[in-house]
Order: sequence, then C-alpha cells, then structure tokens
Amino acid sequence: MWNLSDVVVNAAEAAVDAVQSNLQPKEYLARARRLLKEIQKQLAEPYRFDVFKPCTHNFGIIVTYRQRWQPLAYQAGELVGTIPLAPGEKRSYNKKRVVKTSRAQKEVEKAMSTRSGESSQTTRSEAEILRKASYSTNFKMTAEGGFTIGVANAKGTTEYGTNQAMESSEKKRDFREAVRKAAQEYRNERTVEVSSEVGVTDELTETGEIRNTNDELTVTYLFYELQRRFEVSEKLHKVTPVVLVAFDVPAPNAIDEAWLLAHEWILRRVILDDKLLPALDYLTDSFAGDELGVEVHRVHWQTQIRVVRELHETAALHTHARQAARAALKRAYETVASAGGGGLFDTVGGFLFGDQQSGAAEAIESRRRAAQTALEWAEADLAVASERLAAAVTALQEATEAYTTALQRRINRRVAIDQMRLHVKQNILYYMQAVWLHEPSDQRYLRIYDKEIEWPTIQDAHYVMVPVSQPNPLWELGEPGDPIEKWVEVKMPAAVLTGSRKLHEVADVDSMLGFKGNYAIFTLKERNALTDYMMQSFLDSYFGVSDPDPLGEIPSPSEALDIAKCAWQRSGTTPADKKRITEWLVQVLANQRLTSETIVVPTNHLFIEALPGAHPLLEDFKLLHRKVDVQKAKAEALQESLEALRYADRIASGERQDPDVQTQIVVPDTTAVNVNAGPNP
Repeated sequence: MWNLSDVVVNAAEAAVDAVQSNLQPKEYLARARRLLKEIQKQLAEPYRFDVFKPCTHNFGIIVTYRQRWQPLAYQAGELVGTIPLAPGEKRSYNKKRVVKTSRAQKEVEKAMSTRSGESSQTTRSEAEILRKASYSTNFKMTAEGGFTIGVANAKGTTEYGTNQAMESSEKKRDFREAVRKAAQEYRNERTVEVSSEVGVTDELTETGEIRNTNDELTVTYLFYELQRRFEVSEKLHKVTPVVLVAFDVPAPNAIDEAWLLAHEWILRRVILDDKLLPALDYLTDSFAGDELGVEVHRVHWQTQIRVVRELHETAALHTHARQAARAALKRAYETVASAGGGGLFDTVGGFLFGDQQSGAAEAIESRRRAAQTALEWAEADLAVASERLAAAVTALQEATEAYTTALQRRINRRVAIDQMRLHVKQNILYYMQAVWLHEPSDQRYLRIYDKEIEWPTIQDAHYVMVPVSQPNPLWELGEPGDPIEKWVEVKMPAAVLTGSRKLHEVADVDSMLGFKGNYAIFTLKERNALTDYMMQSFLDSYFGVSDPDPLGEIPSPSEALDIAKCAWQRSGTTPADKKRITEWLVQVLANQRLTSETIVVPTNHLFIEALPGAHPLLEDFKLLHRKVDVQKAKAEALQESLEALRYADRIASGERQDPDVQTQIVVPDTTAVNVNAGPNP
C-alpha cells in the first residue's frame, strides 16, 4: 500500500516537472517541443513576397477579349466497341448505369479503468494467564501429657495436623479476534460510438434490341465516340481604364486565434483543405472551455497530490502509533509473566499479614488491558487511514489520467490551430481576397469613398515615337511571314499631377472588378492623361477599339466565308470584284492557324455505323436459286407492267368493265325478276 502511494506521488511529481517546468526538456518531450518551436518560428517569419503599401493607388487599363465558339459538324471519335451479328441474328442488350455514392463515418471512443484491491486484517489478542499456586501449609501441633488417678494411669496425646494443599488454578482466557476484510473494486467503462452513413444510388437502365435483317450477309455494328468540332477565335471587345487601391494585409504575427475567429465563417466557405476544418471547430466550439477545463484539471490534480501526501503522512503516524501499542502490549505480557511465581506470601501472605503489594496483579492486568485497547484503536485508525489513502490514490490516478488527456487535447488542438495559422499565412492573399469579397459593398464604399488620390491632367502637347506593326506583304500572296514593325510619330499631351480628387468622384466604388495582389480594381468614371497614354494603341478614330496586333483583326474562316458570300451575292459585283474577294478569302484561309483554332469536344454519346460483310454466306445451289428467283421476280414485274398497260388501253377504248370477271349476267330493266329464297328453315 505504501509502495503504491509512493509510486503515484513520484510519478505525479515527475509529470509536473516534465510538463510545467521550463528547464531542459526530457528526451520524450524533445520532439514535441521542437515541433512547436518550429511552427512558432515559421509564424514569426515575414512574408516571402512583398505587398503593396496600404492606402496607395495606381492606374491601369483592362483589355477585354471575347471568345467565339462557332459550332461545326459532328465527327466520329475513337472506336468504343463492336457487335458482330450473323445473318438473321438478333441480340438484346441492357445498359445499366449505377452511380453509388456512400459515405460512412464512425467514431468510437472507449475508456476503461479497473482497479481491484482486497485487504484482510486479523487482530488477535490472547492473554492466557495461568496461575497455579500450591500453598502447602502443614500445621502440626503435638501435646502429650498424663495423669494418674489411683491405680489408673491416664495418658493422652493430642496431635493437630493440618496439611493444606491449596492449589489455585485461575485460568483466564481473554481471547479477542477482530477480522477486517475489505474488498474494493472500481471499474469505469465509458464507450461513445457515433456512426453515420449516407448513401445515394442513381440507377439508369436502358433495354434495346439490335438485329441483322439480312439473311445472307453478316454485319458488324461499330460504336464510336461522338464528337463536336468548334471553331474558337478571340476578338478585342473593349478597353476600360481602372484605378487600383491597395488594401491592408495583416502582418504574420497578427494572424492569431482572434483573427481566425473573426473570419471563421468566411474561411469555412473558401478553405483550400478540408482537413483544416477541425481547427476552426476547436476555436468556435471548445477552445475557451477546454483551456479552462485544463486549468481546472490541473488544480484538481495538484489538490489530489497534496491529499495523498497528507494521508500518507497520517498513515505513517498511525503506523508508528500501532508499533508503540504493540511494544506496550509486549511489555505488559512480559510483566505478567515475570510476576507469576512469587509463592504464598505474594497472595495469601500479603492478605494475612497486610502486605501493600496485594493489588499489583490487578494493576498489571489493567495495564495489559489498556495496552490491548490502545493497540486495537491504533489498528482501527490505521485501517481507516489505509482506506482513505487507497481512495485518494485512486482519485489521484483518475485525476492524473484526466489531466493527461486534457493536456494531450490541448497540445493537439494548439498544433492544429497553429497549422491553420501557418496555412493562412502561406496563402494570405487568397484568403484576404475572399475576406474583401465578402465585405458588404456599402461598407466597403464607406470605408474608402473619401480617399484622396493624385489625378494626372494634360498640360502641353508633345510628340513621341511609338512602334507600329503592319502586316507582311507576303500575306497577300497567301504565304506566312512575320509582321513588319516601323516607328511612327504620335502627338501625345504631357501629363502632370495637378492636385488630388476624391475616389468616389472618379471611380465606381460600388462595383469592384477584382484584385491584383492586394490591389482592388475599380472602374474609372472618367479618363485621365495616364490612362489615355496607355490606351492609345487600342483606339482608332474610325473603328473605335482596334487590336494593336495585326492578326487580331483578321476574321475567322467561318466569318470570312460569310463575308465573302455576302459580297459575292451583292448586286453590282463585277468579275474583278469577285476576283479580289477570292484572293482575300484565300489569304484569310491561309492564315487560319493564326486567327482561330479548331477544338474537338466529346459529347458523351455514341455514334453507330453498320459494316456489312463482303461475302454472302449462302450455298452455291441457293445462290443459283436466288438468281432464278430474281428472274422470276423480273418477269412478274414485267407482267404487272403489261397488265397495267392493258387496263389503260381498255379505259381508253371506253370499256369500264372488270376484265377479271368470267361470267356476266345482264338483266334488262323491263324484265320482272322473282327471287325464290326457298323454304324457310
């Protein structure tokens, strides 16, 4: 019992030193501490990229291209399968598609603690006092005398003899036996099982029959993947001047638990890895409570350690008291044993002659009984202290297990939260853009609408040389070639910064187009000198918006065919015009690879085609008979034709009667006709 309590207390003290001390960590804690330090080090490092300084701004343009998908013809793709059929064979098929999505999640938590202890204590005090006193008192008195009376002589002898053998055998057995048997069993079994299963089954069944209707030729049905061809081309659509405003990006050390809690609802929607969601659950559901729970477990654990120590000291005091009681009882027995052989005068003599030691035996017996009672009390108190200490040791073990479990959860939770912080730091622009997108537009407007921005204006015009690309003359001959670049003098007004404007005055702050890093992009309501300079290559005085790429204005082949067809069919088109139209169309088609691209897209459908056999499967006799059948069929067809001509000739001759009637009876209108139906049955 005492060894167990010592082990528990020493283990608790070792745990305190290992967990709460800031000294050199133990070997089994070195890796965990190193992991935590490495995470904290990475969190403290600055970003590996630069961001735009908050509250700064810049100007730019957005060039928008439109992509055109012109659908073309279908085509057969890869061969998927074949079905060969013999003459007259038919085959039924079932096409069954089953899509089953099942998700099962099972969480089992089982904790079992069993402690069984049994103690048996027997206290037996046997005081057998056997007193045997043989008192042998021999009083012998002899009186002899004689007298003579006359002739008679009388003589008498009187002898008084007392032989008292007094044997006092006092047997006193004080037999006390106290049996204390305690059996204690503590069993704690806790099982938590959560099981959830979601299953979705989508089943599609198609039944059909495919047959070969020919009696002499085989056929093979070929199944191809059906594909659709598209002609894809891009055209410049518009050019938009924009202003870019830098938003604030938090420092790495500012991404803490409070920051994660503030943006938790946004992070759940856009998180890149779902495995990090438990960290957000810890923060929102149990972070503060678990931290408080760990402190409560720690205080309870330390309290149990103090209780075990105090009960250990109390049990030690009771042990010493029991040892002292045993020594006193032993001395009392020795005193009784030494006082048992004093003879007659220790008992009767003292009573007869008035000895003052007559009460010594009773005093010795009283001291023995007192020592026996003290020993019983000491053993009873020690048993109670032992039970309390055993219960305290069990409670300490439970508190240690609960505190250890709470510490494990807290360390794992902190590692998960730090991992989430590190993930957000490594992808800070992605998450910050998500946070800015979820900001209400009115709130964003009120936050930045009165921002002062520098506005460049036009002062004095000047001329600059800009490069201009022109088509290669070889293109007119239908041959590829690189564009020709030349320098052109362009009149450009000078731009100066002549003051500032409010952001809401020059930009549409309500509508945010997107982001570039931590730059938020807004459309400008009006142009300035800087945006005009950037857009000069995309503007044309006649067409408005013009692609600076010389190949950008070349139409796609389908568009070129439509244009050529429209110009060809226009009234007043001369042969010379048609020749130029043809040359232009040939030039456009020769540069097709530079202006458009054909893309093949699968349709997830099948294309079926029949491949008949080249050789019939009939015997020679049947083949010859088939020829006779053909001739017979031709003759019957010729007969039917001649019969049709004969009918036509009869109609032309005025004959309306049926030529197939063998007998015809003509009854004049004036002849009476009696019909005898015969006797009535």
